[in-house]
Amino acid sequence: MNRNYFSKVLLIGLILVWSIYEIYPPTARDLVQVFRERAVNRDTNFVAIVERAQALEKIRPERPYADLLEAIGTNDISRYFQFPDAKNEPNPNTYVLNRLQREAAGRIRLGIDLKGGSEIGLGNEIVVHRAQHVGGICRSWGCGATSSKRR
Repeated sequence: MNRNYFSKVLLIGLILVWSIYEIYPPTARDLVQVFRERAVNRDTNFVAIVERAQALEKIRPERPYADLLEAIGTNDISRYFQFPDAKNEPNPNTYVLNRLQREAAGRIRLGIDLKGGSEIGLGNEIVVHRAQHVGGICRSWGCGATSSKRR
């Protein structure tokens, strides 16, 4: 009886550790940080790309993918990452950035309500309101972005 109890607890413990391993990381990480961490053959050109992306990210923090794409420009970044399939793609930079974006994305997808916005359903239209936070103060009227989509 005691041995059977130990094996059940061990099985539950292994399942719990496996499930935590599968959902890690639970939330998304910074794309520029993942870009910097995953690179292998860094040179001065790569450092310049990262510095430019960080500067653009300070100006527009809501668009890390576009900032990184703009910082890369016409440079070939496939030589900095170990993705062998990138050389066969028609646009290797986009392929590498998409792979890095998938790695940076968290396993748990937060909805718009948990990201700091609200969604109001009005018949066939959905009105999305995202409040902007300026200096720690939410200014919901006048500076929030509102968009509507048809269902």
